[in-house]
Amino acid sequence: MSDPSHFSSIGWLLVCLAAIAAGANQITSLWQKWTRPNGTDAMANANAAFQAKGDYVTRGEFQELKREVSAELETIRREIGEMETRMSDASEERIRRVHQRLDTIPDRIITQLSTLGLLRRPDHP
Repeated sequence: MSDPSHFSSIGWLLVCLAAIAAGANQITSLWQKWTRPNGTDAMANANAAFQAKGDYVTRGEFQELKREVSAELETIRREIGEMETRMSDASEERIRRVHQRLDTIPDRIITQLSTLGLLRRPDHP
């Protein structure tokens, strides 16, 4: 390096800085490897939560379960439809009885008022 302002001396300076950065990276990596626990110590110091083995099924078992659930669902839907029909019929019957009672109210009122003598009707021919 004869002239510090020459282009080649700036390049060498950049190469030296890159080598220092790579060396520092290697040294910190080695230091972390030495200080990091390994084996059973690593398992003891682990912060991860481990899950128990799940209850897994095969695709065929899943399809079979899906068919069973679909069949049960269809049965439930059919039963609900039948119940709706029965409830509708029962509701119509109750409504018919209420209307029959309402239709008899004027006659019962007239009979009650006549019995009490509060209703005076003109004689009919």
